[in-house]
Amino acid sequence: MTNEQSYFLKLLAAFLNRQTAPPPVDIDGEKLFLLAEGQGLSGVVGYMLQSHPDLPDAHTAALFSRRFYETVFLFSRMREQVDRWRERFNAAGIPYVLLKGAVLQEWYPAPELRTYGDVDVFLERQYIPQLRELLASENREIIYENAEEIVVRELSQIVEFHFDLTMDAGTDSPQLLAYLGNVSAHMTVGKAEFERVLDPDFHFIYLLSHQMHHFREGSAGVRTF
Repeated sequence: MTNEQSYFLKLLAAFLNRQTAPPPVDIDGEKLFLLAEGQGLSGVVGYMLQSHPDLPDAHTAALFSRRFYETVFLFSRMREQVDRWRERFNAAGIPYVLLKGAVLQEWYPAPELRTYGDVDVFLERQYIPQLRELLASENREIIYENAEEIVVRELSQIVEFHFDLTMDAGTDSPQLLAYLGNVSAHMTVGKAEFERVLDPDFHFIYLLSHQMHHFREGSAGVRTF
């Protein structure tokens, strides 16, 4: 393991445990930046390194600082889009469940540093006609769809509407398929009338099942862990 890899993991551990970042020693700033950037965590590292403005070089320090502020700005835009979808669903009377990144950000020590490339929403199949009416009323272009999901684009984000959470469960575990196939049994009412929230245990098992897809394709990164 290189010095940069070791320091990167120490920074993430300090972030998760709400600790001060250890000082960088014998670190190549450019290598550290490329490592963090490749894992989608340069904003987190930039946040942690604010207490160490004396990085090996001023150029790398500026890159990390810029990524930190860009991450916070991106989070703000994403949250606005999620809130707009909340308003649309509530106005249309469509019960909905937010999944993955839009939920996980609340567990981050600094939620504004948890970015995600798309918004994942679960809807029960009976509400698909209402969803289509909503998309048609706003001239939303469907860029992909099959029996399990409909995908649309909103500005720079992808919004995925899921109707089945068993897609990544595999076929070798009938118990897991049955468990993930009964989403309604694990919902509670959220803050808004039509907002639904998954039981944390159920959401966690779904996330583990979903991550197996990334492991099988060899694309699991540090953030996954």
